[in-house]
Amino acid sequence: MDAAELERIRVLIRARRYLMTSHAEEEMDADALTAFDLESVIVTGRFTERQRDRQSDEWKYLVRGQALEGAIVTLVSKFGATGILVLIAVLIEQQVSVWNVRSAARVLHTFGMSRAVMGVKRICLSSRTALSSGAPTAAKAA
Repeated sequence: MDAAELERIRVLIRARRYLMTSHAEEEMDADALTAFDLESVIVTGRFTERQRDRQSDEWKYLVRGQALEGAIVTLVSKFGATGILVLIAVLIEQQVSVWNVRSAARVLHTFGMSRAVMGVKRICLSSRTALSSGAPTAAKAA
């Protein structure tokens, strides 16, 4: 896949000109992913593979990137007949533990690195995960 096809996928995702199969929706629900996560995966992602579908003889494109909370996600998509992007599957390869982020913030705070703690808190809040500060999450604020 060349850069033009990846850019075409990015444009369609940003413009929200895509639809999801029921399979992709079920996978997103099971992994608690949102449309914002999909956009993040596409924006931060890179093309990993192009596959020929055996049944339809259409090309499928695999893009691997990072969701908002840091999980590594692969999106399987194809271009529909009307030019819309069809998301076929959403696969989480690596989940990021919220506990690790909280633990890192505590350790940094213990050693007096308050600026780093604030950076970690900002990252957590922007990715819908609040630390023990009680601050509202991005999901609640929206």
